[in-house]
Amino acid sequence: MGLLHIALVTNSYYPHIGGVETAVQEIGRELVRKGHRVTVITARNPLSAPAYEKVDGLPVHRVPMFMPGVAMHGGGRQYILAALKLVATPVIPASCLYTAVRIFAGDLPDLVNVHYIGGNALYGIMLSRVLRVPLVVNIHGEDIARDPVESRLCRILVRFALEQSQTVLCNSGYLQQLAAQIAPEIAHKSGVVGNGVRLEEFETVAPYISNVPYIFGIGRFIHEKGLDQLITAFTQAKPDLGEAKLILAGGGPDRADLEQLAGNCEAGDHIEFKGYVNHHSAISLMKGAQMVVVPSRREAFGIVAVEAMAAGTPVIASAVGGLPEIIRHGENGILVPDSCTEDMAEVMQMLWQQPAIRAKLAVEARRTVATQYTWSQVTQRMLQEYVKILAHPKQV
Repeated sequence: MGLLHIALVTNSYYPHIGGVETAVQEIGRELVRKGHRVTVITARNPLSAPAYEKVDGLPVHRVPMFMPGVAMHGGGRQYILAALKLVATPVIPASCLYTAVRIFAGDLPDLVNVHYIGGNALYGIMLSRVLRVPLVVNIHGEDIARDPVESRLCRILVRFALEQSQTVLCNSGYLQQLAAQIAPEIAHKSGVVGNGVRLEEFETVAPYISNVPYIFGIGRFIHEKGLDQLITAFTQAKPDLGEAKLILAGGGPDRADLEQLAGNCEAGDHIEFKGYVNHHSAISLMKGAQMVVVPSRREAFGIVAVEAMAAGTPVIASAVGGLPEIIRHGENGILVPDSCTEDMAEVMQMLWQQPAIRAKLAVEARRTVATQYTWSQVTQRMLQEYVKILAHPKQV
């Protein structure tokens, strides 16, 4: 198999920054480093964004992918209004597809790889059919791990994308199982490729300097991330943690509730809210912590755990979703039962009092990331799937 030309189709890309955007950018970079060619197709959002530019050497084409957000995430009356709007403006999807097809005139990709099942998925499916090339769908998390998937249109689109793909690639085995529940027929054509980090980023960032040792938690301030459980566990553990404090970083709709919870607990004076921090600062805070706690109630993959492991900091995590696939209990981290703050508090106390165990876990955690979760390794696993598809193509 020679060098490939891959069309990466994503619903969002630079200047937006998030998990999917980062993954597509890093995978694109790695594919180019390995000698392949990449073309990124993304939604033109905002409309003032250039239709074409190169971002970090990757050609990025922006087209007006029309799939109203209210139709993807709403219900009832909102869904009806969005559906009427879609029916009333058929020229927009046709124009978008025409624009996307023109991008590849005379230079067809070997396959179309849709990242995240959103409004972009429909266009990725149509593009692969018109160009008569295989379709690969990458599941990232919230695209199928919603509870429940918000609208009927969204449920239909998710199932349709899974059924139409030649291969479904997932960030975790947990997501693979969820996808098979939605579309059982994909069980024979799905695989796990994981998510990644750039280790060199972690090597150049200095640890955060605090006046007292601290435990760290980071994530969106929403119920699913379980930061309320971390506050409760820290309060339970605090009598045996000496001068330790808890630092929380992030933002979201539950911030006021979390601050109120912290303010009402006995350890409230030892809990600090940093607010939103950029990626560089997050790495610094992870590297300076005695331990990082990932108290999620639901977690599609567990990128915070991987980043903390890359930072060389021991991790305590809830045994939910994709986290048990990353953390081997007692070897490269510690798992605690879901929603059990007493167990979480006991582990925090144990690790606080056992620096040798913390050091052992940190070394093995870093080794795990270096051997499994770099972007180069994630991309290599994807390439292996590409080669399988192209070696045995089905009729498109």
